Amino acid sequence: MNGSGYYRMVRRTPLHEVADRGRRVFLKDETRQVTGAFKYRGNVNFLLRNDVPRVITASTGNHGLGLTTAGTALGRTVRVLVPKDTPEIKLDKLGRAGAEVVLAGLTYDESRQAALEEAERLGCAYVPSFDHADIIAGHRLLFDEAAADLPRPPRQVYVPVGGGGLYAAALDAFAGTGTEVVGVELAAIPAMHASLAAGSRVEVPVPAGCQAEGLAVSLVGDLAFRAARRYGGRVVLVGAAGLSEAMRWIWRTAGVRVEAAGAAAVAGMLADRARGTGGTDGDALCVLSGGNVNESLWHAVVDDGHDLFLGTHEEDH
Repeated sequence: MNGSGYYRMVRRTPLHEVADRGRRVFLKDETRQVTGAFKYRGNVNFLLRNDVPRVITASTGNHGLGLTTAGTALGRTVRVLVPKDTPEIKLDKLGRAGAEVVLAGLTYDESRQAALEEAERLGCAYVPSFDHADIIAGHRLLFDEAAADLPRPPRQVYVPVGGGGLYAAALDAFAGTGTEVVGVELAAIPAMHASLAAGSRVEVPVPAGCQAEGLAVSLVGDLAFRAARRYGGRVVLVGAAGLSEAMRWIWRTAGVRVEAAGAAAVAGMLADRARGTGGTDGDALCVLSGGNVNESLWHAVVDDGHDLFLGTHEEDH
């Protein structure tokens, strides 16, 4: 990786320390990244390492925004296919960043299939959202930054799991350190959890209208699954109530506005705490993975106390 080129484009994001029942919790704030989400890190690294003039991708918003922003800075043309229910704030940001935005399908997986077909038809490079070594390597520096800023190694690191790229980066970064890396998924879309239980990647259905779109992936990446198997990754499942409360908890304790998927790491930590499975005698690191949230959804959850809609009434596990 070209570290100097990477850090000319990527921000080193802050680490917030908060207290939770006597435990120190550190929040790696990727809402302060250039595009408001961690995805930009992998996008920058991919484009720095792959000299392709025109690229196409599928995204629920943050990956496409990161790729477009990085691509524009590097003189690349980016076409982004997104699900039809992608939040307006992400569509607006994609357009302003210069993306060729195409609404395709009702889910990320439908958009991805359409993008793969378009890439072949147009003869341009397809950039995966998570299942690529260069994408994962770009995310890895997030954890190197956090480790350098922490006063001591954390007992647990919690990260959201959609396609699994960030989870793979965390597992690799903390391998052999004694720190437990915990992935957090929706109980309604437990792709990694089900895959680890089955011993091979399992595709799960994605409910329409899920408001945690960054977690709404039916099949995790092969690289992430292999990393989870190799390092013995653990996955916590959370539901609408847990994710919603995590959004409120982050705002109360740290004053950070996160999108639904951006609260998943904290939701997993709080779920572990409630079950007594996470431990309280060591520090925890949680990644706030993104902050691109619609105003109406933010106020409904944080100000009015409503719970997110995740396409199911399944309770927290």
